[in-house]
Amino acid sequence: MEAIKQKLQRLERFLEQDPNNVSLILEISECYARLGDKANAQNLIEKAQSINEAAAQVAQGLLHLNFGELDLATDVFKRALVQSDTPAVRYNLAFCFYAKEQFNQAYEILAPVIEQQAESFPIALILMARIEHHRENIEHGIQLLKQHQQLSANHTESLGLLSLLYFDAEEYEKAQHCCQQTLALDSKNMDALSVETYLKLAKQKADSEVISQLIKNAPQDGRLYFALGNSLLKENQIEAAVEALKTSAQLLPGFNENQLLLGWSYLMLDDLYKAKQSFNNALNQQDDFAEAYGGLAIIEILAENLAAGMEYIEKALTIDNNSHLATLAQALYYNHSDSEKAQFFFQKAIKDMAENAGLHINTQWIEQHAPKHIH
Repeated sequence: MEAIKQKLQRLERFLEQDPNNVSLILEISECYARLGDKANAQNLIEKAQSINEAAAQVAQGLLHLNFGELDLATDVFKRALVQSDTPAVRYNLAFCFYAKEQFNQAYEILAPVIEQQAESFPIALILMARIEHHRENIEHGIQLLKQHQQLSANHTESLGLLSLLYFDAEEYEKAQHCCQQTLALDSKNMDALSVETYLKLAKQKADSEVISQLIKNAPQDGRLYFALGNSLLKENQIEAAVEALKTSAQLLPGFNENQLLLGWSYLMLDDLYKAKQSFNNALNQQDDFAEAYGGLAIIEILAENLAAGMEYIEKALTIDNNSHLATLAQALYYNHSDSEKAQFFFQKAIKDMAENAGLHINTQWIEQHAPKHIH
């Protein structure tokens, strides 16, 4: 901040000698914006507009953008595009649409830059890769980032994002390689830190404190909240896990794994009503989700609706013969009639779920519901 203030004082002295220098006025406006002084920044933009309206237009859009006024920024950049179709204007307008989660519009605006001017404006490749990630065109996103790396080797933003896209493409070795490369160059890169967390989580090595620190820097990252909920479950902090998973569900409404884990958490709290809601939500998103059927089977059996429970077990096993929750449901089902089978399925469920990074078993819950067989 002090460096910006010193720069501001120096520029204002220059402006006294050249009061109509539009570039100087806009540079001073940018300094005020970086200091959080929107009023002075705006006054200077208006002064620049009175001298050269076109030159100040992009600065006006960026000021709106920097202060989170996305609709105003979008309108300004739309007008700017009509007057001057440049890569910078298209990039800024596409970024506005991206920030508003209007990914198809962002793609359409930025596509001409990618097709015709990517080499001279390579930063557009990174934004387009982010857009394609959200449009679930992950392979195209990877291609764009590889192209960017050819133009700007070891660029940490594109390298970190590449690690994230590789992770989502389930190319975990490449994800880890890019992640390590990125963090060696920039230890605070959020994409790489997130991937590092996801990879640790898969190996059950991520702890909630580390994930919570990441969330402070990326409070809108629903996957980090999912990772936090997962980690808190492992640490047996079930109520806290529920809150993290609820936040994740708000940020990622279509993520069925989140609904599954939320249903499992409610089961651990013996809240069968909310557990059933969550498992049904998961099935609404994916009607062949075996684990969700397994969860519903557990709920029915705990409510002593054994026939309904067995129907759900059969549905789950038809989809996935190795469903963890269907195995647990079988243990609970046979606990009513066949102690030997119950013992077998309980032991299998505990072993299988201990090896699963998501469905952390609560031994106390098992002992409560199967006191004869698990000690």
